[in-house]
Amino acid sequence: MKTYSDMTKKSKISEDVALADLKKFLEKYKAKEMRRGQLKDDKIKDDYVDVLEAIQDGFMVFDDKHNPKYTLRVPLETDGGNPELATREILFKTRVRPSVKADLMDGLKIETQLGKFSIRYMGYIADLSAGDIDKLDPEDYDVINQICSVF
Repeated sequence: MKTYSDMTKKSKISEDVALADLKKFLEKYKAKEMRRGQLKDDKIKDDYVDVLEAIQDGFMVFDDKHNPKYTLRVPLETDGGNPELATREILFKTRVRPSVKADLMDGLKIETQLGKFSIRYMGYIADLSAGDIDKLDPEDYDVINQICSVF
């Protein structure tokens, strides 16, 4: 099993190449903001700094349709500690239907429970339970949170 330190030894992708990949992804999922010039390079670098670094380090990749796949820096182990059952990759749902969003909000007062909604939303998009989200390494959490904010 590869460790975090083994994975960070990968050759880095340049910031320019990583930014170009991220922009293609954003052009697909934030088309309106990109067309209107609301997402300039500096704003992208600020708003998606963790995603950009994950791309540079080889943890975040996009397929030919610009859908993201993230390899966790620190895999999520099962309660039994079996490394064979650990979650290592996150494939993101790239669309949240209005009816699903309503189900995720069900029973919440969004004005006062925005944090709870955010966890449910992230869990749905990344296919993770709230317990798994709690177990995420802080860097993994930040990357997943930034990607989920796109959808």
